[in-house]
Amino acid sequence: MSSGFKIVDHTADVGLKVWGTDGPELFREAAVAMMSQVVDLSTIESVQKQAISLKADTPEELLHRWLREILFLIDKGLVFNQFHIEKHNLSEKKAAPYFLEGYLVGESLDTTRHRICNEVKAVTRHNFYVKTKGPWWEANILLDV
Repeated sequence: MSSGFKIVDHTADVGLKVWGTDGPELFREAAVAMMSQVVDLSTIESVQKQAISLKADTPEELLHRWLREILFLIDKGLVFNQFHIEKHNLSEKKAAPYFLEGYLVGESLDTTRHRICNEVKAVTRHNFYVKTKGPWWEANILLDV
């Protein structure tokens, strides 16, 4: 089994079930899953880098902040198709504060080329979780659209 995500039926929001072989892979898949709900990723050119650096007390809070930061950048008119985590402490047990540093790659939103799928308003905390299952990391995410 490889990392990935699936869309989960939900009455008012978009649900995402995301998994990966480690914390950074889970975070990347979560970002791809969320961005795929905003715009067709294949239409995004990789021409601009955006640095990102975050801290939180738990891996769950760090993932929530990661996704919220990406939404903030989307609201500023940027879209991304690559998500790189260069430094982190996600594999360590009880390593608070947890952190990640990396960068996103994409470009400015161009509505003549980028087909908008959904307007994601927020990453909710409803049923939001991050957990490990053996060697796998798993998350449940609900997006308010």
